[in-house]
Amino acid sequence: MRVELGLLWLLLMFEAFALSPPVREDVWPWIADLLAMRWANTDLSVVALFNLMGLWPLVIGAQLADRLFTRPVPLILGVVGSMFLGAFWLLPLLMVASDEREALTPLGRFLRHPWLMVGVAAVGSSMFLVAFTLGRPPAFLDAWMTDGFVHIMTADFVILWITSILLARQNTILNGPPWWAALVPIVGIAAAEVVHEREEGPRGLH
Repeated sequence: MRVELGLLWLLLMFEAFALSPPVREDVWPWIADLLAMRWANTDLSVVALFNLMGLWPLVIGAQLADRLFTRPVPLILGVVGSMFLGAFWLLPLLMVASDEREALTPLGRFLRHPWLMVGVAAVGSSMFLVAFTLGRPPAFLDAWMTDGFVHIMTADFVILWITSILLARQNTILNGPPWWAALVPIVGIAAAEVVHEREEGPRGLH
């Protein structure tokens, strides 16, 4: 899987630095508006994407729950860093991290807790519903073509989605949820974790 992760990281870097349009000059005030839910001047599809990006660390964290503190590279650093830098930060750590599993720590159990995953699935479903019913595709396409932040955020979302599928495939071999659940971004793996935890009980060492 390390080769696939390396290729994804290179693809993301090329997309961000060679193909992306310039980042808007007011990007930080605009992000502050998004965080403060001042969305009047932003298409709701972009708002939904921004909020969905905030769910990825929880989903990836659940998938890596039994590798968070393995050495030499504790993947908790990747999960926390992905809150701010997404796949740009996460993928290099995954490439050098150990594949060894550990007994679930309290943090790992929290990240796989059914109620947390239910919340992630519910919020994720709501955001997809907003994007596809209230968002305007021409407005999103225009933002993707002209706004570097939206362009890179979209690429980051796709790369994290593919990464989640790769992790799900690896976890399925080790008695995790079925990998195909990850084909539905965020919502699929969150729902699969809920079902699997209830059917199999909390997972420790594989």
